[in-house]
Amino acid sequence: MIVECSACGTKNRVPDEPSAAGRYKCGSCKGTLELSMNVANELEAMGATDEELEGLEDSGGESYLYKPAAVQETAPPKEAPFSVKRLLGAALFGCLITSYGAKACEFTVPTIISIIENIDKEAATDQYQSSAWFACAALGFGALLGSGVAAFLARRYVMVAGLLANLPFVLLFLKKLGVAIAERDDSLYGSLSFQLYSFLQVSVALLASGVGAMIGQKLYSRQWDPDLSSDKVTIFGVRWGHYFWILPVVVYPYLSSLIMAVYAGVLTLLADYYVAFHPSLWFSLSWMANAMLNPLAVYFAFWLVFRGFGGFLAMMRYGQSAVRGVGKFGRVLLYGIVLPSLSFGVAAVSASITHSLPKPTPGDWKIGLGLTAALITISLAVQAWSWIRERMRVRP
Repeated sequence: MIVECSACGTKNRVPDEPSAAGRYKCGSCKGTLELSMNVANELEAMGATDEELEGLEDSGGESYLYKPAAVQETAPPKEAPFSVKRLLGAALFGCLITSYGAKACEFTVPTIISIIENIDKEAATDQYQSSAWFACAALGFGALLGSGVAAFLARRYVMVAGLLANLPFVLLFLKKLGVAIAERDDSLYGSLSFQLYSFLQVSVALLASGVGAMIGQKLYSRQWDPDLSSDKVTIFGVRWGHYFWILPVVVYPYLSSLIMAVYAGVLTLLADYYVAFHPSLWFSLSWMANAMLNPLAVYFAFWLVFRGFGGFLAMMRYGQSAVRGVGKFGRVLLYGIVLPSLSFGVAAVSASITHSLPKPTPGDWKIGLGLTAALITISLAVQAWSWIRERMRVRP
């Protein structure tokens, strides 16, 4: 039979004739399942005593809540009282995530630029560093991610946690803005004045902090929070001290791989629309092969990112004893280093192949646009004719 967990709502399958000494736990939150038994048919078979029945009343054999003493366990872990230390710790961790998120953009975006413009990495890096817009986008991505993580970890006062996570960056650019205004600095950073650039950085950091905190609060769930059941100070189930090496060695590559996978996915989607509006590419074998294989490559890249990072956290989780010694070291190496590198490579190759495909015949987009307009017109005409026929039909 199916029993719904009263704590988290997960539906679990248990035997139709449960044992009185059985221990049935929820597959999601690991809490004890409360079995609904029929008094007339099950009371004697279960061997229940008066103390084991809660609120039993005579009502003709209806179902009552029955919990044998053998399965009495403590309730699922409750949320700890609010702690300023946890709030500040979550903000500090979010600040580090912001830094590594911006750093991942600084590494990945020049690679994307080199793929798009077919130039070497050094020229692409110079182009990235000379653009104020790239710097604002990198800070926005990092601040959004960092404030979201801080809000998730803090659980309460999420807006405060999100703002505190990016407060050092806000103060830094506020200082630069104040100095530039005081000294009347009219120098340029890329295509923007330094004063405007500093103001944009402050605005982007504040906006991303608020939005990221709301996203983190929306995504929070007790089922996704492994720190609730930990008796030690952990972050996503991992002892906090490990993050001194996890952030630069594991998190940084995974963020870079995620950015590259997102670009490859967007490029694959745009390539499909590109083919649709260029009739000269409709019968190109290379474009058809790309349309079939590239989505698989992008899916594989995303799978490597999420499966790899999830597997790494599972291996590093505090109290994990299933895998130890050399086996644990090998899996940590696999999930932490090999899989993000492979994901980055797959996504980069996918994007490079898409950019290297044959170009369409100049001007053929006009034919594609005309055919699209003709199909839309025919579809609307058919619908209009059907509507007119319905209105003109004589009803008995």
